[in-house]
Amino acid sequence: MGAMTLGEVQQNSILHMEVLGKSGRLEYDLPVLFTAQGAAFVSPITYKGQIVNFNRTDIMINILYTRNDEKPIQWCGCQVKTVAYKGQKYHMISCSKIGLEVNRRGSYRISMGILGLAVVDGFEGKMHVVVKDISATGFSFIAPKEDMTKEGADVRLTFVEEKSDLRFDLSGRLVRKV
Repeated sequence: MGAMTLGEVQQNSILHMEVLGKSGRLEYDLPVLFTAQGAAFVSPITYKGQIVNFNRTDIMINILYTRNDEKPIQWCGCQVKTVAYKGQKYHMISCSKIGLEVNRRGSYRISMGILGLAVVDGFEGKMHVVVKDISATGFSFIAPKEDMTKEGADVRLTFVEEKSDLRFDLSGRLVRKV
């Protein structure tokens, strides 16, 4: 299955919602309670006892649905509205676009598992990391502490591939922390 609507997501599936705005990024994992009218309905997200209003023009909402043994499905530019149904309040997640399968990094990854040095903007000095994998479109590494990396920060990664004795000097931007 390469494409689907939010209304096709199975009950009790988990949707990962990413909310992007000027002040940063928020993420939520939301169980689907039911679907109707091509939308997924979830328990309302609250903050300090109040239901969060996502009906704003200064944010962008993306949804990721991770499936067992299949590529995840992603919907971009979604809407989240507070609705009442049978006396209960819900957040209704809808998207005018069809969700498509995504490869989080669009090219083949080569597993590395070797030591390297990373310099991350906003943090002093070099940090010792484990280079997890590289590809034509990116790289991943494991930092010693989660608070040593910040999404959006520029990164310079250096390591030596031992068999060929080749030195790699890569640069990129931190797009995701897992």
